[in-house]
Amino acid sequence: MALNFVALEPGKIVIPEGNNASAVRMMREAGVEVIQVQIDELMKGAGSIHCMTAFLKRDDL
Repeated sequence: MALNFVALEPGKIVIPEGNNASAVRMMREAGVEVIQVQIDELMKGAGSIHCMTAFLKRDDL
């Protein structure tokens, strides 16, 4: 699930809690702020955090 994330802004992502520690460490070492959230109930729907969110509107472009 380390590749299934939502980018909130450049260098800041939300990922499901319980990802491989080395993947999270690599992202953080690359300067990415990693926010881990517990989504066990959502994952019962056969998806993950990116699948469960809509498009984020970031600006008027």
